[in-house]
Amino acid sequence: MKKIAFIAAMSALLLGACERVESNNFGIESVWGQVNANTLPPGTYQTFTKNIMEVAGYDTKISFDDMRPKARGNLTMQDFDVDVYYKVLPENGAKLHLKYKADVRYGDGAYFIAYDYATRQIREAVYNAVSQFNMETMHEKRPEIASIIKKLAQEEFDTELGKGWIKVESVNIRNIVTDPKMEESIRSIATQQFLRTQQIEEQKTQEETNKTLMLQQTGKANAEAANRLIQEKNNAERRIIAAKAEADANKLITESLTPSLLRFREIEMTGRFAEKGATTILLPQGQSVTPMINTGK
Repeated sequence: MKKIAFIAAMSALLLGACERVESNNFGIESVWGQVNANTLPPGTYQTFTKNIMEVAGYDTKISFDDMRPKARGNLTMQDFDVDVYYKVLPENGAKLHLKYKADVRYGDGAYFIAYDYATRQIREAVYNAVSQFNMETMHEKRPEIASIIKKLAQEEFDTELGKGWIKVESVNIRNIVTDPKMEESIRSIATQQFLRTQQIEEQKTQEETNKTLMLQQTGKANAEAANRLIQEKNNAERRIIAAKAEADANKLITESLTPSLLRFREIEMTGRFAEKGATTILLPQGQSVTPMINTGK
């Protein structure tokens, strides 16, 4: 009976001396204070003879609020708020913990190893990145600033630790406030740019309208000019046809006036004059006169 009770007590003790490492995390094992260089994957481990530290293996957020970094030209920002997400990689997690053992934090059921070290390095990257930009254009450069913060922070980690220790995942700039006077100038410039853009758009619209009207007027004028040309061409063709007809008629008349026909017409007209009594007839120079014999009575 005592043996069964002992076994039950030991089983309860062993079951109670367990540590579970959740998914997305990893474990750091230590036996009598000696840290194992190999980290443990997610799972359940007994802690009767050893200690298991569950370490956050997911993206860790470090938030910086109310920062006042200096922009280019040594101008101090009024406010700069940014979130940086990084991840401790499991393969070197144990070594990182040993190197920065005093910089660990605990929260949400897991340990955040080298947290203070990462905070220091990332803060320095933020200051260095902001110093590369002009204050007056900083509002328009958020993606570029974020990209440089990420790049500089990763370079800091890789230079001091080596690759494969800490990975910077992303950077989110939440707020940028420059000097109050600068803010007012920026708003004024933005307003002027907006008004100018609006004026340019209105001018373009008016130019398009004027162009349309001009094309319409030009089209109407061209149509009227084309009609005048057609009318003038038709009139000219009619004059050419009339002149040709007249010329053809004159040609026919000229060709039909033979000497015999002309002499016959002359005699015919002389006879008509004689029937009217005494008449004076003018004959062309050099033409002979043929005596007229009256055989009437």
